[in-house]
Amino acid sequence: MSIKKNIGVLVLLLVLLSMSAVSAEDVSINANDTYQTPNEIQKDFTSLQTDIDNSQGVFELTYDVKHGDDEIDNYGISITKTTIINGNGHTIDANGHGSIFVVKDSSVTLTLNDLTLINANPVSDSSGIVSNGGAVYFDGSTLIVNNVNFKNNTVYKSGGAIYTTGTCIVDSSVFDGNDVQFRSQNIDNGGAAIYADNGASLLISNSQIINNHKNMVIRDNNVGDLVDGVVVATGYTKISKSYFRNNSGCYGGAVTSLGYTNAGKNQIIIENSVFDANRAFQGAAVNVMGSTFKISGTNFTNNKGVGYGSGNPNVGALLTWYGCEGTISDCNFINNTADNGAAYRLGDDNKGVSSASVDSCTFINNTASNQVVLYMKVEKQVKLL
Repeated sequence: MSIKKNIGVLVLLLVLLSMSAVSAEDVSINANDTYQTPNEIQKDFTSLQTDIDNSQGVFELTYDVKHGDDEIDNYGISITKTTIINGNGHTIDANGHGSIFVVKDSSVTLTLNDLTLINANPVSDSSGIVSNGGAVYFDGSTLIVNNVNFKNNTVYKSGGAIYTTGTCIVDSSVFDGNDVQFRSQNIDNGGAAIYADNGASLLISNSQIINNHKNMVIRDNNVGDLVDGVVVATGYTKISKSYFRNNSGCYGGAVTSLGYTNAGKNQIIIENSVFDANRAFQGAAVNVMGSTFKISGTNFTNNKGVGYGSGNPNVGALLTWYGCEGTISDCNFINNTADNGAAYRLGDDNKGVSSASVDSCTFINNTASNQVVLYMKVEKQVKLL
């Protein structure tokens, strides 16, 4: 009998063990849970600076980073040599205290992979207000950004997430809720997501740019915010397979190309992309000034020209002017609204004659108070194909 009892006890134990194993495997973890496993590590900016300085060109980030309230240095992590940072899905949180990465060496290439950068807010340095570069200030050779999420980063004047004077290559990244603070003068400030300055080349692909330039005060009788789009380009720019939604500005809601600042060297190409529900006083989705342009295979939907200033009504989804010339082909303009040129305006100005060809485009349900979907001055040259 005792043998049978022992066997029974062993069987019962095996059943209980198997049940506990199955239960552990079946547990699902809610992504919203705040529980941290015992092996999860968080370090401060001082530790991150030391670890990057000690790396040999490639740095593997194995922990989250948060700027400590007691850390004195608010100037960001200084990158002084060509470096690849593999984020491995980790987050660097500036905690509202300053920049995240700063490059001031023209020979340096910086690559950022698989990383989240949040809450940068550089306020001042030893010389006063930090005007440019919220999360990343890059005055180097080439900045490469792969699968990086920029969220809630702010700067005073230009480049809430990225300010660059070097070539910038962005792929498979997200820019969400970034901002600039200075909006009281028209000095080409803006670029809450990216500001590519001094003729820097800019390549954006497979990316989302959403909800940038928050709390815009729309121009009304010359009162309101003055700011360019959330992406500002001054050199060769190519945007492909990317999505722009719910961005705001005054001179361009999503993208502003400032060709007149770099005469003869500025070209913008936009292909196979979507601009939806953006708004601005002039060019709710895209404002191209003094640049050659090629826009193809792109959808412009639900964009809105808003506000009134300088005796001029607002302009709809796409505006090209200041001596622009280029082509628009195989694009769809749907449900865009404005006072003047709901879908597209070829603007008049004193910077030279603009011209454009519009080929195989679709215009559906675009509305303007002057009942003009395509607005072109007679002295301008446009060809509808």
